[in-house]
Amino acid sequence: MSCENFFREQLKLRGLRLTVQRKLVLEALHDQANPVSAEDVFTLIQSIEPSLDRSTVYRTLDLLKEIGLVQEIHSNDRQNYFELCGTRLPHVHMVCQKCGGIFTVDQNVFDSVQIILQKSLGFEAQWTQMTIPGICQGCHTP
Repeated sequence: MSCENFFREQLKLRGLRLTVQRKLVLEALHDQANPVSAEDVFTLIQSIEPSLDRSTVYRTLDLLKEIGLVQEIHSNDRQNYFELCGTRLPHVHMVCQKCGGIFTVDQNVFDSVQIILQKSLGFEAQWTQMTIPGICQGCHTP
């Protein structure tokens, strides 16, 4: 099922409809290779639909997050970034606490940790919702 169809079904369950504005927000996210801020989404859509206001973008992002179509990534630059879930292989986000850069790492990097958690605690971690703060290589080297 496509993102749009899934979104439409989830909206219907909530007594809502897929408006042009909601569809534009979903399409803007779908076209991005990297996480984007709500402001970035707003700017992208403004060129297509100048009547769209910021609050609609923020409300739609919240709704997409609630439905599980969008993941929110918290950064140290006091901005949150958004990306569609499932557009790439499962991955973990690393956020540099100095420059604010967001880097992705394939989930398979954590396979050994997954095995240890499963064997020792019977716990199955869901890495796709994880953000790790730290210092990137560029900021770490003098």
